Amino acid sequence: MMMRNTILILLVCVLFGASCVGAEQSTVDRKVFQVRSVVPANSQAVAAQSIPGNTVPTLQKVPAKPLVAPLEFRSLNVNLPLLCEQIKRATREIQDKNVAVNKVSHDSGHGHLYYYSAQKFTEYRVEIENNCCNSDASFSVQDQYAAGCSANDTLSVCMEKLTKNCIRKVGQKKQIKEYVSEKQGPLNEMHDKTGQLVNEVKHFMAILP
Repeated sequence: MMMRNTILILLVCVLFGASCVGAEQSTVDRKVFQVRSVVPANSQAVAAQSIPGNTVPTLQKVPAKPLVAPLEFRSLNVNLPLLCEQIKRATREIQDKNVAVNKVSHDSGHGHLYYYSAQKFTEYRVEIENNCCNSDASFSVQDQYAAGCSANDTLSVCMEKLTKNCIRKVGQKKQIKEYVSEKQGPLNEMHDKTGQLVNEVKHFMAILP
C-alpha cells in the first residue's frame, strides 16, 4: 500500500510539477514555522553571541591617572598627606605656647612679653583645611601640571604634590612666612636675653651664702 501511494505521488508530481513543488514548499514553510515557534525568543541572541566576533561590548572603568582628569581625594580613596596634620598641629601649638608665655608674664605683673595673632594662624589653618587638606578637595589637570605631577607619578605622590602646592599658595596669599619671620627676630632675641638672665640668676643663687 505504501509503495502504491508513493508511485501515485510521483505521477502527480510529474504531471503537475509546479503545484507539487508549491505544495511541498508550503509543507516545508509550515514545518519551519513550527520549529521557530518552539525555539525560545532569546535563543537568537544567545546564538548571535556564540558566533565569533559577535561579542557584546562591556564598559570598563579606566583607572585614574595624573594629568588625565581632575583628581579628588574621596573618589580616589587616597589618604590626606601627613603635611596636613603637621601644619594643623604646628599652628595650634604656636597659639597655645603663645598664650602660655603671656599668661606667665601677665600673672607675674609684667604684662604681655610677646604676642602672635591667634586670628592670623586660625584664618591660615581654616583656609588650608577647606581648600587643600579636605577629602572633597578637587584638583584640575592644570593644577596637576602646576604642582609638578608627571604621568609616571602614583596617585599618592601626585596628590601630595598638589597638597603642598595648594598650601604654598595659601601661605603666599596670607603672607604667613613674612608674618612669622617678622615676629621671629624679636622672639629669638628675647629668647637669648631670657636665657642669659636665667643663667645669671642661677649663678647668683649659687653664690649666695
